[in-house]
Amino acid sequence: MRVLRNLLRSSRYLGVAMVLMATATTLSAASFTTVDVPGATHTGAQGINNQGVIVGFFVTTAGVFHGFARNGDSFVTVDFPGAIGTSANGINNSGAIVGNYADTTSRQHGFLFEAGSFTTIDFPGAIGTEAFGINESGDIVGFYVDTGGVNHGFLLSKGGFTSIDFPGAVHTQVYGINGAGQVVGVGFLASSWQGFSWSKGRFMSIDFPGSNFTVAAGVNKAREVVGFYFTTNWHGFLIDKDGFQAIDVPGAVYTQAHGINGNGDVVGQYFDGTRLHGFLMN
Repeated sequence: MRVLRNLLRSSRYLGVAMVLMATATTLSAASFTTVDVPGATHTGAQGINNQGVIVGFFVTTAGVFHGFARNGDSFVTVDFPGAIGTSANGINNSGAIVGNYADTTSRQHGFLFEAGSFTTIDFPGAIGTEAFGINESGDIVGFYVDTGGVNHGFLLSKGGFTSIDFPGAVHTQVYGINGAGQVVGVGFLASSWQGFSWSKGRFMSIDFPGSNFTVAAGVNKAREVVGFYFTTNWHGFLIDKDGFQAIDVPGAVYTQAHGINGNGDVVGQYFDGTRLHGFLMN
């Protein structure tokens, strides 16, 4: 959500690092559906489960962020009680939702919404926490901000936290996790953004060919990865058995892919020059 807020304003595990680079193609035969919360000024789709339930955020005319869940054509607002802003970022096949909210002091906290109840997620000692992904085992990933203002990725599994820091990065943010425990995210280096995959203490760098910056945002059980990259603007991407494929909503100024389910359905957001819209790609 922090990256998205910036875009709206402006339109320690040391593992073995490998690099995933290849040639890229443009995705063909894709079907796009716009996802807009009724009455919202902006909508962003962040995650999708195998049942096709989409979660994300929308912004009101007053500039307030709210989370949502969309099932078919029905939207339900997901707001942490007493928060001044909420974003729903990930959902698993059991319907458990994770996200982040701002309290009355504007401090960010992660949350889990399950069986009708909210639970706050705060990394111990952090001044801010945001949760982005959840798998079928209930493992949760996201990132936290330490007292020095540095971002670190985290994995919350069986009640215990693990920090995830991309080697050499100034900041690390984690966004997605699959059932096998494969995690994806981004490391902010001195002069670039480096997408990565992390599994069992080993890192793999993900660079979209020819891009300046790459962010890995979602991963499914087939190890297909989605995210977005920057050249002269933002473009979504998918990595599957055919390699790197660009995702661009027709007519959009920029496109970002954020989530993918086990059926290969992709969600994200695009900017049309005036508004941010969510999308579903089949």
